[in-house]
Amino acid sequence: MLKFYFSPVGRVSRKGLWLGFVLPYFAISLVLLGTIAVTLPDGSNGDPQIVAGYLSEKLILLFPVLAAIFWAGIAVTFKRLHDRNLSGFWLFAPFTIMVGVHYLTKVLPFLLMQVEVGELSVPLFIAFFGAVAFAINLWLFVSLYFLPGTRSDNKYGPDPLEKTK
Repeated sequence: MLKFYFSPVGRVSRKGLWLGFVLPYFAISLVLLGTIAVTLPDGSNGDPQIVAGYLSEKLILLFPVLAAIFWAGIAVTFKRLHDRNLSGFWLFAPFTIMVGVHYLTKVLPFLLMQVEVGELSVPLFIAFFGAVAFAINLWLFVSLYFLPGTRSDNKYGPDPLEKTK
């Protein structure tokens, strides 16, 4: 069980991703949100300052749980990408693009030339790479959650569906 959640080595099928990570993640999120909602101080009435103060106190207690969930998400996603015969580092492609764009615009400010998009004025360079990052995110989402993995063994390990047959 720990290997499933904390080791980025190997492969996991779509079913394994949905049943082993996505659904438990949402269940844990609902329990945590419900617990926070029920334990809010009396008289807070949704006051943002009171809620923020309360959450900052609880965040210290929840940090180990949130860190474990964060790492488990990375590890399971790596394995799902491995099932698609892709490197797990594809998970970081959109983030890498956006960080690169940020630093390039600091070094080369002329890249911030504005272009009108409807009523918005957006730097063309940022809009282009934002669209590229969005396209990669969309591809990752469809690939991870809806497309089948590689049939048979690949360089990341045996087919996880072969074990169930």
